[in-house]
Amino acid sequence: MTPPRGPALGRWLAALTVALIVSALSLRTYLPPLPSPLELDLALAPGEGERSEPLITSGRREAGDFLFVRQLADGRIAFGYEAWGKPSQLSAPLTRPADSRWRLRVEMPALTNIRGVFATDSPRLRLSVNGVTVFDEPQVDCHERWPREIRFAENPIGGTACGATLHGQLTLPDGRELRGWPAPLLGWRERAHGWLFVSRWPAVGTLALASLTFWAWPRRGRLTLGSRTWAAWSQTARGALGSHRHFAAVGTVALIAFLWLVSYGTFDVIAPEAFGEFYDFQALSLLHGRLDVPREAIGGEAFVVAGKFYGYFGLTPALLRLPLVIFNLGFGELTRAFMIVYFAGTLLTAYLLLRAARRLLGLGESPPPAWATWSFIGSIGLGSSVFFLGSRAYVYHEAILCGVMFAVCAAWAALQHLLDPARRWWLGSLAAGILSVHARPPTGLFALTFLAAIGTLLALEKKSARDPAPRRRASLLILACVAGVFSFNLVSYLKFRTFEGCPLRLNVQYDAARLARIEGKQFHLVNLPFMVDHYLVRPNFRLERRFPYLFVIPELRDDEWTGAKLDYFDPTLAMPYAMPALFGVAVLGGVGAFVVFPTRRRVLTAVAIAGLPMTLAMFTAIAITQRYTADFCPLLLTAAAFGTAAAETAGGRLTRIARTGIVAATIASVLITATITLHYQGSIVWGVPETVRTRYLEWSRSVDAWTAAATVRP
Repeated sequence: MTPPRGPALGRWLAALTVALIVSALSLRTYLPPLPSPLELDLALAPGEGERSEPLITSGRREAGDFLFVRQLADGRIAFGYEAWGKPSQLSAPLTRPADSRWRLRVEMPALTNIRGVFATDSPRLRLSVNGVTVFDEPQVDCHERWPREIRFAENPIGGTACGATLHGQLTLPDGRELRGWPAPLLGWRERAHGWLFVSRWPAVGTLALASLTFWAWPRRGRLTLGSRTWAAWSQTARGALGSHRHFAAVGTVALIAFLWLVSYGTFDVIAPEAFGEFYDFQALSLLHGRLDVPREAIGGEAFVVAGKFYGYFGLTPALLRLPLVIFNLGFGELTRAFMIVYFAGTLLTAYLLLRAARRLLGLGESPPPAWATWSFIGSIGLGSSVFFLGSRAYVYHEAILCGVMFAVCAAWAALQHLLDPARRWWLGSLAAGILSVHARPPTGLFALTFLAAIGTLLALEKKSARDPAPRRRASLLILACVAGVFSFNLVSYLKFRTFEGCPLRLNVQYDAARLARIEGKQFHLVNLPFMVDHYLVRPNFRLERRFPYLFVIPELRDDEWTGAKLDYFDPTLAMPYAMPALFGVAVLGGVGAFVVFPTRRRVLTAVAIAGLPMTLAMFTAIAITQRYTADFCPLLLTAAAFGTAAAETAGGRLTRIARTGIVAATIASVLITATITLHYQGSIVWGVPETVRTRYLEWSRSVDAWTAAATVRP
């Protein structure tokens, strides 16, 4: 029997529609590399005296390249090339023809060396004039440009290489003049050709989206998802929103606060950030089949191997950028947007983790009570180092936040695997753990260790000791987790030719003296006492009568460094004081759950064991900073989920005491986190706009003035 043709035709039409729409939108903003070599005709106007005039100018001030012509005092001319900040190169003088016209054949980096465009970049400079080669350099200094940063016969960026305009004409062989923006070289035909045959990846991405549409389009006449109609799904969604309204409320409050913080109060999500372009460049390199990046993308964090520049940051955030980089959407302006996504993902997976912990403690499928939801999500989203990371949108904070999100997701999936081993939740936990490792190794180490511990726990809980299958599966899962951790070292080997994750001897900042102070290593057991003291014990703050009242002590005395091999110290408030709710509920609540629920002691032990390798790594590292306290958040909130759930089961007066204490600690956490976060953003961290610092100073003065006036009132 022949199947009906209607649904199949609809799938083809849908896929074709998606392909046409995406192609049109992509081509609308796409600018291809210019032809290289490029043939031009130059006609110079007569003039007296020596002067330099622009032929091709690319880039911007302090990052531009120039191809120019210089008229010499004796009437001859010379051609020149200069990269901003480097000496000019001049050709041998040429005699001016009678008609003052030259045929140029130009090959230079500025024609193809473009950010966000997939083309083979060439550092070669080759220039022939009337068939005579005057430049032939296999590699010259150059700068990457944005697609629109190129001009012909004009110099809008200044510098000393040449003047502002060409006195004469620069034309294509067919007679079309090039002056300013090269519109004749970038028509729809040239864009389409470059889109299909030069860049290629946008076309591949469009084909992938169309194929996905074809595969996902309903195969029946009615528009359904599975066996349910859209109306049924809509009704289910409304019911779920009502059941989880407390999470929706506190999550929205936290998300708006984080959005305000990370955008410096502007709510602009798409915007450039200082040291916020690395992952975009890394994604672009991956599409070229490389792991190195331009030096300007990594700056002082560069690791130099065989003349190429690499970052020690993981690949996960770059992989997530691939679809946007393919279509050249927001290149170099995505850090804030991705941090917001990671923050929202952390809150959602933390809520799912709380629900899984409640199921394990026998509290059923019902949503958590209002106080538990508000305190747990509030302590994470507004009262922990997860929120602190929003103080600055740059690579360091994005890497940690991405790692935290995937680690929490992995922990939730691991608990789901414990609850329902038959559904293979371990696959999702393993994938999320590996993504976390390649975003931030400490968070991924916790996630994969926790999954391995859960797999071992399941094997131990099997009744039949004669059946080797559970043990075999647990062994394979442990091996998969170990391989996931060391996959980061494998990528490091591909970059640095060593399995070290961060070989400091290759970093541009480390000289022999600096390496000698730390013996060239990242981890030292002698740092344990110092780190335990500063992360867990020392009240490293002072209270003052001026806003914001609580200040982290910025410096250490010389005797406090005794015995420790530290390379970097940033003012850091110990976790019990920085986030008392999350830390307190994780420790005290976790211990309470261990005592009250003897059948779940193995799970809680697995949480504690999973935290040991990550904690040991952090406590023996050569650096300490406030942002590193966020690395502990996946461990803390996993334990805190059990602690919060256990507080629900306390009886009578003990219930009221536990709930009151948790809520009070949450409020204190929110206030403390807001204090140290705003002060860090407004007074300490580099790269924030000057308006942010000015605004913070004005706030401080206004609050102090109001406080002073209030204290003297009769």
